[in-house]
Amino acid sequence: QNFEKLTIPSLTDFVHSKAEEYLRGTQNFTKMRNFVLISLMIFTIPLKLHSLMNIQYMGYEGVDFDDCINKSIVLLNKHRKFYLVFNKGTIANQIILPIENNVLHRLLRIYVVKYKNNNTYLFSTAQSRPLTKSNLSNGVVNYTRKEFGFSLTIYDIRKIWFKNYKAKLTNEQRYLYKF
Repeated sequence: QNFEKLTIPSLTDFVHSKAEEYLRGTQNFTKMRNFVLISLMIFTIPLKLHSLMNIQYMGYEGVDFDDCINKSIVLLNKHRKFYLVFNKGTIANQIILPIENNVLHRLLRIYVVKYKNNNTYLFSTAQSRPLTKSNLSNGVVNYTRKEFGFSLTIYDIRKIWFKNYKAKLTNEQRYLYKF
């Protein structure tokens, strides 16, 4: 089997089938990070590599949407709800995407509490260093090879996602897909 036969429903089925295993919080750091990354791409909008690398995390008490205006992309944890916030310079141009999928929401909660270190970025190395492009892309390739028996790249996941949703995408979703 290869990635050409994969669909978003088959990828969401995979995440759902593995979710309980990951929600226990007993996986090693790298495995958990890669699973959360792939889940984020499947259940929201699969961002480009450079955007995924640069997602920052903000979740302190009292944090609000205007606090992250000077950051390009933020995963905001506000009142125990997660939002992906895309900034284009002003509050009026901010795009806020609530994380609505329950499995992804629960995974993010475990990840930020138990796995995420004090780094600014959502995804980092186990030693708290920012991920390089090759760290991130190789993580996805290696993880999918082990889980599926063949490799998927970030580009492959983006392609599968776009093929599945392209007829239903809003202009805002099309914009974010290219972000």
